[in-house]
Amino acid sequence: MGAAINPAHLSLREIKRLSNITKNAYVQERYLAKAYRKVTEELGSGTIPCEEFFRRMNEELNELLRENSSDRRSIIDVQNKLEHMASAYDEIIDMGAIGIIERLKFNHANVIDLGSVDETGSDVIVSHVLQEVLQNRKKYLQQGEGLETPVFLVLEEAHILTPTDRTTESRYWINRVAREGRKFGVGLCLVRALSPLILERSPRPTT
Repeated sequence: MGAAINPAHLSLREIKRLSNITKNAYVQERYLAKAYRKVTEELGSGTIPCEEFFRRMNEELNELLRENSSDRRSIIDVQNKLEHMASAYDEIIDMGAIGIIERLKFNHANVIDLGSVDETGSDVIVSHVLQEVLQNRKKYLQQGEGLETPVFLVLEEAHILTPTDRTTESRYWINRVAREGRKFGVGLCLVRALSPLILERSPRPTT
């Protein structure tokens, strides 16, 4: 299973990470969020297909630019960062890709090769998969919808995703799965080249 990601299926938090909008870029974050909410509403209602995500984001930001000329620089920066995101992750962005849960092959080993993906992209993809698997297993057991098959996750080179000098989204979700996964049928194995990972109650990184 390829490392393909469809931005239309990503959260605002994940889009921020891939587009490199930092936690102190408050104005950029505000306009990204406004455009994102509008476009995801259209996606959710079926008004536009997933393939239109970047085009509609740019259109919404242009509209915000016309209405908020005093923040022109920040809005243009958001447009440029989304364009750079599309270019930098061109090899893994697939606007036609379905969600990770729908791509799983049951009773098979599903391998996601992140060899060509940078550290930020890997962090977003791994944390996204961990979150989707855990939440969909919870949903199935609580509501009868979601992921009906238990899943065992193996993360190789786990030290890259859990650096000791900073908090990552992957570290947060690794700890969530380690604490909660067993009762929802989600197992976890970490393979790392350094000293054993000491699981802890890691705070979610602020953005």
